[in-house]
Amino acid sequence: MGMPMSLEEDVRELKERVAYLDGWREGEANRYARLEADMAQVKEELHRLGDKIAAQDKRLTARIETLDERLGGRIDAMGGRIEALGGRIEALDERLSGRIDAMGGCIDAMGGRIDAMGGRIEALDERLTARIEALDERLSGRIDRLDERLDGTNQRIDRMMWFMLATLGGVLTNLVLTVLK
Repeated sequence: MGMPMSLEEDVRELKERVAYLDGWREGEANRYARLEADMAQVKEELHRLGDKIAAQDKRLTARIETLDERLGGRIDAMGGRIEALGGRIEALDERLSGRIDAMGGCIDAMGGRIDAMGGRIEALDERLTARIEALDERLSGRIDRLDERLDGTNQRIDRMMWFMLATLGGVLTNLVLTVLK
């Protein structure tokens, strides 16, 4: 004796549902495994990106320190030269004053020469002052350009970070949407 038709039909439907649920469970397990693999890949990429950023930061810091040392050394050297020139001018002025004092009686006779020499000293002083000002302007311009370059580098780093965050957000959104499907 067989089962009544509706009971056989119910058993068949239950078997179909069990087969369907087994297939669904297997599909979900595969999607979960893919999701775990994708997340591991994202994690690996983030670590790699962090390493790259750290290396870039280290290189930029080293370059900035090198530039700072170079400019600092040059500025110090220029300062030393300027001080040396000031010392020379002072020494020259002292020598001239000493000679003028020693020649007391001859000063009246040599008045025209002394005036000419004073003019040359003034001209020399003006030329040296102009050179110092020109050096100061050149150094200021170079420092301004260095500041602009550093600002540009910082802006590029900021844009790169935002781009990476946006990309990561898109990847994570796609992963979440994939899981939710």
